[in-house]
Amino acid sequence: MKKLFTLLLLVSFSSPLISQDCLPDGITFTNQQEIDDFAVNYPNCTHIHGDVIIQSSMYSEITNLNALININSIDGYLKIFSNEFTNLSGLDNLTSIGGDLEISWNYALTSLSGLDNLTSVGGELYIEGNSHASLSGLESLSSVGENLYIRYHFHLNSLNGLENLTSLAGNLYIESNDSLTSLSGLENLTSIGNDLFISFNEDLTNLDGLENLTSVGGGLQIRFNDVLSNINGLENLSSVGNELYISFNFELTSLNGLANLYSVGDYLSILNNDALTNLNGLENLYLVGDDLYINHNNSLISLNGLENLYSVGADLIVINNIALSSLSSLNNLSSIAGDVGIYYNPSLSQCHIPAICFNLGYIHPDSIHNNATGCDNLFEIGYGCFGIAGYMHYRLFYDLNTNSILDVSEPFLPFSSVKIDPGNIVAYGNEFNGGFYFLDYGTYNVEFNQAYNPNWQTSSIISSYSITLDQNNPNDTIYFGLIPVDSISDVSTSIVSGLIRCNDMVLFTATAYNDGTLPAQGTLWLQVDENITDVQYLDIPDTIVAPNLYGWHYNNLFPGYNINKKISLGIPGPPEFPIGDLLQFSSYSNYTDANGIIESVPFIYDAVVECSYDPNDKLVQPSNPGGYALLEGELIYTIRFQNTGNAEAYNVIIRDTLSEYLDPATFRVISSSHESVLSTSMLEEKYLNFFFHNIFLPDSSSNFEESQGYVQYSIKPYAGLPELTQILNTAGIYFDSNPVVITNTTENTLVTSFDADEDGVELWLDCNDSDATISPNASEIPNNGIDEDCDGTDSTVATNNTTEKSIRLFPQPTSGLLMLELPFDSGADLQVKDQNGKRLMELHFLTKTILDLSYLPAGVYFLWIQSQEDSWLERVVKI
Repeated sequence: MKKLFTLLLLVSFSSPLISQDCLPDGITFTNQQEIDDFAVNYPNCTHIHGDVIIQSSMYSEITNLNALININSIDGYLKIFSNEFTNLSGLDNLTSIGGDLEISWNYALTSLSGLDNLTSVGGELYIEGNSHASLSGLESLSSVGENLYIRYHFHLNSLNGLENLTSLAGNLYIESNDSLTSLSGLENLTSIGNDLFISFNEDLTNLDGLENLTSVGGGLQIRFNDVLSNINGLENLSSVGNELYISFNFELTSLNGLANLYSVGDYLSILNNDALTNLNGLENLYLVGDDLYINHNNSLISLNGLENLYSVGADLIVINNIALSSLSSLNNLSSIAGDVGIYYNPSLSQCHIPAICFNLGYIHPDSIHNNATGCDNLFEIGYGCFGIAGYMHYRLFYDLNTNSILDVSEPFLPFSSVKIDPGNIVAYGNEFNGGFYFLDYGTYNVEFNQAYNPNWQTSSIISSYSITLDQNNPNDTIYFGLIPVDSISDVSTSIVSGLIRCNDMVLFTATAYNDGTLPAQGTLWLQVDENITDVQYLDIPDTIVAPNLYGWHYNNLFPGYNINKKISLGIPGPPEFPIGDLLQFSSYSNYTDANGIIESVPFIYDAVVECSYDPNDKLVQPSNPGGYALLEGELIYTIRFQNTGNAEAYNVIIRDTLSEYLDPATFRVISSSHESVLSTSMLEEKYLNFFFHNIFLPDSSSNFEESQGYVQYSIKPYAGLPELTQILNTAGIYFDSNPVVITNTTENTLVTSFDADEDGVELWLDCNDSDATISPNASEIPNNGIDEDCDGTDSTVATNNTTEKSIRLFPQPTSGLLMLELPFDSGADLQVKDQNGKRLMELHFLTKTILDLSYLPAGVYFLWIQSQEDSWLERVVKI
């Protein structure tokens, strides 16, 4: 028994020595003796916590690694650098490396055998400068946590050895391998998380070996591969997350290997490929997210292969392609979001593709030159686009120093306009270049449009020009310095929101707009409803006044310009906040200009909380019940739109026909969600077009907030309209070439006053606004046949007085609006039904509400009202 106990005791003390963690600070080997001593000094060391460096010193070579046979894992990095051994035998039990593995500049190394059991490298894998080595020995490697470098090998002719590598989280560099003829060995690689670089491989003729690669998360660069004739091997690649760079491949004749490529997330550059004659192989390419560069391809005759390219997210640059004659293969290109540069293409005569024609007014003249006739300047392209050869810039600017010269600090005036005759054309300015217009060759008179800008005049005695456009002078530029007629202070504010959905965060935009003639500085204030549940700042306020007032400072707000500040607000919902109840917001501005300190009139924004909604709608302010507005006031329209499809919208167009009662001379855009891509025009003094060109509006499922947009404008009625004039307005919204989306119709009734009898009650609450003795606040006089308090009946003296539980319902009968008031504050549910019992409306309200029955036909309806205390059934007559 004692012998057995002793044996167990020896086993218990000796077993931990069989496998041991060791060397937290790592170890460095510089000669063979240190390698051999490892087995003696650390006989049971299998798991090294620190880094391992194997690097022969200049005086003593390491010839083998046999003594490292017990190591099975390394937490740090393993560096094998500048040694003379021929293989890595001795590392046969190594299965994992937590950090980097570097095998570099080992000139005698012929293979990586010895690493046959290595399955994972947590960091980067460097295989560089091993002149005679193959990758044989890495057959078990299935994952590399970061980048993989295979570079600077003179005799490596394939990548065999990497057959089990299926994915790579970082970059893959295959560069400067002089004997590499293909990429065989990577057949199981399906995805690369970041960039793929295939560069400076002198003997590489194709990309065979990448047949299963479907996506590159970052960029793909194929450069300086001297004999690469095709890029076969990439047939299953469908997307490149960042840039695709194909350049300096002097023997490349075909891009057919990219037949399934659908999108390039960043820029696409096809540069200095001297043998490439066309771009066949890119037929499925639909989207380039950033710039498209096609430069210095000496044999490129056409852009065939790009027929299905739909969008370029930034610049289109075509430079120094000496054989290229036409851009017609880009005729299906819908949009170019950035600049266009086309020059030094001596054979290029056809550039008037639709996407360039749409952008022609924004292309700088200096970016088109040294091409063949037809594409040699902006005006030749304009003639190809429109059959119109002339082009006029007009610079409408605020002449602050009254010297009639456009100085650097002087802004353009975007609200101003010029009149061009013959043609009776009104052309509006913009804040980017002052304004432009295409014209046929001929002689024109261009004058400042004083009728539409009565508060401004020219700073010089010259207010009109006579210009002649012809072949010798196809374009002209004229300047109108403008100064105020009077010093007018007029900074107004407005509010626009996204769709008010219960229990959701909704974007609100507060705007301050300078409609006066003086630069202003001040603070834009936004007061939010006390029921808001959360606040998130897209634009951080400069000042906050508790509990719910937010302010943003501004300086040098010039006439015609605005500032927009965004804030995201949490919308309440049931059960705490009833569906259908109103939230109220207001904005105003305290500002200073040459006239002193001023506070603007508040802008009131009432929003109905809904839990279902139409994402494309039209709003009008003021939003009084019944749509009442003042004859001498202005109407502010907001058209909201949202892309609820399943793909990005490249262009959005809103068409809006003005009522015959609205004065087009008072029209002005206040703000927009996408001002930089908005072009506004008016035809025949009533047809408004808001064109959001290259808006690239995402769909709501991929980005709900960014899928929304709006435009807001103001306009005034003509003077002298009769009382109760009706203003109706409906807009149509076009997403790309899809069918029109029709908004709701806004309705306004114009009146001189909201309280004609001056009894302190607005007309939409007063059952008789022409008699001050009749209103909801008046006292009832029994038995006189008059309903003084608007409760629907004339009181009579009776033994039974009205109980405290009676409901007030007026006016009766009603032409549209009906005021309903409970005798208590606990709230109730309401249903409106027709005579057949069909439910027409339902809502929850607290003490009082206003029902709008104007959309119902004349007839008898019933209101069923249920509270915790009582229930009522009321009869209503709609006339």
